Amino acid sequence: MGVEDYNALDGFGFIDLSQPLTPTASSPACAIAGGSVTAAFAPVPYDYFWSVEQIAVACSSTTSTVAKVYLDTPAIDINVIAATLAGNSDQDDVNSPIIVLPTKYLYVVWTNCSIGAVGSVRLQLKAKALTPLNRGR
Repeated sequence: MGVEDYNALDGFGFIDLSQPLTPTASSPACAIAGGSVTAAFAPVPYDYFWSVEQIAVACSSTTSTVAKVYLDTPAIDINVIAATLAGNSDQDDVNSPIIVLPTKYLYVVWTNCSIGAVGSVRLQLKAKALTPLNRGR
């Protein structure tokens, strides 16, 4: 199920999806040595929030990379919600799930990439429908 499919669930009264979702994203290739690449996830649909349980990153760089996960605007340190000094073949099993609210984006940025490197990321998450109680209405 892709991100674009979440809104289709509205009419059926789903409150919680029982199976974790595993959306993936990949970056474009790195253009310069020592550069960075960014993978982005579409915004969380308006009537849902994500509870991210695991983040797995990989990068095809021939140099050591660092991967940082941002909530909304990348490259602003206050928005970093997870990071790894091993930007290739690493994962974060989140002890406390990361909550991503409606209309927010998730970005993963790899730095110190070799030319042509591509980053990829996989999330394990549960998409939960907002109810009148947790919408604040």
